[in-house]
Amino acid sequence: MKSIKYTGIALQVILYSFTIGLAIIWFFKLDTSFDVEAGTFILLGIISPSITFVINKYSNKIEAEKFSTANALAHGYIENFVEPIITQLLKKGNSPSLYIYIPEKLSDLYPKNIDRIKARLTKKKLSIETKSVKLNEGRANRDIMTISGLSNDVYFDIPNTLLTLNPLIDFRINSPKNNLSEKEKDELGCMYILAFKETALKLINTKGLNDNIKLIDENLQFN
Repeated sequence: MKSIKYTGIALQVILYSFTIGLAIIWFFKLDTSFDVEAGTFILLGIISPSITFVINKYSNKIEAEKFSTANALAHGYIENFVEPIITQLLKKGNSPSLYIYIPEKLSDLYPKNIDRIKARLTKKKLSIETKSVKLNEGRANRDIMTISGLSNDVYFDIPNTLLTLNPLIDFRINSPKNNLSEKEKDELGCMYILAFKETALKLINTKGLNDNIKLIDENLQFN
């Protein structure tokens, strides 16, 4: 990104220098072998799209980098946790349905809020247990929640890995942790959650797991 930034600055300096030089020649009506006025307009025509291109490319890279952590978390979560579990259950002849809870805010993943989610499930006469799934290829077992009270092979997971975004948010806002605006934190957190969700959905679709994996929100609708 720095190379793009410095290239843009150098391009501006060079083009503007030529433009100023031509303007001086035109102002003092110095004799030249070419049309100064035309040359000035040509350079101005080059400057505008060139700088716009560089700025847009630089901005796009900044935007992509801004959410790269959330995208990486989604890749790790789906490829190292979700997919291996679903694959193993399918190998056993099961027809698993995994519901992944996507929070509205990162604070929704704090322990007390998770306890409230579990309490709401209990009110719906749904009980939660933890099941250990043994994976092949020397991988460690994975623990996942099962939901009793629905059809067989219904699983539920909360991607607590999203909480690792909190330190990044503190850094992005560049403010002492205890003085952060909760509104700013929530807004940026929501943007990271959305990036995580979009990447997760793309991976689920690419891997052909749409029939086995669903993303749900705080309404906890198990269809």
